Amino acid sequence: MFNHSNALFTSVVRSQTLDWTPHTPPDVTVAIVHRNEVERKLVGFLQAEPGVRYPFHRHAVVEEIFMLEGNLVIGDEVYGAGDYIRSHPGSSHTPYTNRGCRFFVHTSIDDNILN
Repeated sequence: MFNHSNALFTSVVRSQTLDWTPHTPPDVTVAIVHRNEVERKLVGFLQAEPGVRYPFHRHAVVEEIFMLEGNLVIGDEVYGAGDYIRSHPGSSHTPYTNRGCRFFVHTSIDDNILN
């Protein structure tokens, strides 16, 4: 039997306690669940209203996205709920959403906005 002791967890965040805060661009909010200044990593959730275009940016390290709702368009590809997107270090793009979206993201604090 699996032991569910609290000693197994270093941190737990319940969905109903997420702290959604405004982000750039307008109509985007983020809920950061883990920030590591030493490793320069950020883990959280991002939600965007329909029609949002994220600024052109370059990834400092691998970025991982797991789509939860809506759609996200990167280049010629449209991603939806259940899709996993992995962007490699040095890659750049300008994603946007037609219908709005919500996703889990593991990324770098040091990504560069290029606009």
